[in-house]
Order: sequence, then C-alpha cells, then structure tokens
Amino acid sequence: MKPVLIALSCMYAFSTHAQPMAGVGYETVRAAYVALKNDPEAKSKSNQGWLMVTVPGGTNEGIWSFTPQSDPSFPAVVRRKVLERDGQLFVEMGVLCGGAKEACDQLVAAFNTLNEEMKKDVAERRKN
Repeated sequence: MKPVLIALSCMYAFSTHAQPMAGVGYETVRAAYVALKNDPEAKSKSNQGWLMVTVPGGTNEGIWSFTPQSDPSFPAVVRRKVLERDGQLFVEMGVLCGGAKEACDQLVAAFNTLNEEMKKDVAERRKN
C-alpha cells in the first residue's frame, strides 16, 4: 500500500511578519530529491543517515533535510529558510511527510525544537 503524503506548512518566527511557505515546493519527496540532485547550487552531505542539502539561492533556496529509510516518518523532507524582514529574523519551514501521522507529528516536533535552539543561538549572537 502506498503511503499518503501529508503536507504540513509551519512558520517558526522570531517575528510574525511573514507568511509560511506552502509545503516544500514539490508534490512528492522524490520530486524534491530529484530537483535538488539536479540543482547546480545544491551542496549535500550525510549526517547519521540523514541527507542534508543546502541551496544558497534560487527556486530551491533553503536547508533541506531528508529522513533516512530507517526513520518512521520516511519518506519525508523538511525545508527551512532563515529570513530577515524589517530587521526581524524568522525560520520558515515546510514539511512533506509520507509516514504515519504520529511519526510525522514527531518529526515536526523535533524540528520545532531545533528551530527554538536556532532562535536562541541567533539572539545570543545578536547581543554580542
């Protein structure tokens, strides 16, 4: 049975001056993977089974995180962009998840935590 893909879109803002990104910009995790594989600006590396892809600009701009096959949310991808508008920083995030709802919810919660840590780190750096 083919898993149903769930598109989640969330904005984790340091301010509330922006709209969340609509999904990740692709219909499926595979389509996102193929597009990034063919993007000349994309730089990828593996980290504990995760495929991390950074794209500095263009249509695919952002930090992309593809889950390993062993993760319960597989296939899934999280796309994040750190943006600044009107002097305020925020993290824009889109998630495409093909796992069970509970696993996808856990994936989003884990990235919420990462976004909060990023928020604290940026705030600390701005103080100095």
